[in-house]
Amino acid sequence: MIVAKVQEHGLMCVCSIWTWILNFVCKGTLSLHFYGYMRQMTLEDGEVLQAIQEELSEKLKIGFIKAQDVCDIVASEKLQVLFSWLGIPKPSILQLTAQRWLAKMKWRYSKTKNGMYIGGHEREDVMAYRHAFVHQWADYEARFQFWDDNGNCLPCSSPLCPLVLITHDESVFFQNDKRKTNWNHQDS
Repeated sequence: MIVAKVQEHGLMCVCSIWTWILNFVCKGTLSLHFYGYMRQMTLEDGEVLQAIQEELSEKLKIGFIKAQDVCDIVASEKLQVLFSWLGIPKPSILQLTAQRWLAKMKWRYSKTKNGMYIGGHEREDVMAYRHAFVHQWADYEARFQFWDDNGNCLPCSSPLCPLVLITHDESVFFQNDKRKTNWNHQDS
């Protein structure tokens, strides 16, 4: 206790010193220190790394990656079986650990960069199709069924079967379009 106080350390230091003294008295050996010793990370196992990367790639196809996704992947049955087979006691990880793992796997948390959209509307085959479509539309327009403001059918001028125009909007929106930052692999 006096040694710990002189060195301005707390109760943990006292416990460590007592343990060392008891080991020396009972066994005649001193405990080795582990300064500078680094344990092998779970991610350094190639199978674990590959399994997590595959799961992240699948999640990326659906939407975006979050640190919580890595926590869920680690807690999944597939990885738990792999961990137990490798003798790694890792039932779950914290989000902070997941963020560190993502960084080690070369995923970067950054702002989404806007890319350039090229529609291809000036290609020759697209322009030829549009030209044919306009002429076909003119033929169809003569057969369209029209209604007045009260919803009553107006007579069709064509002797052929009348056509009813049904349209739809081809716009596609995703719930996360406004997301400004996300995890992206450095190779993407």
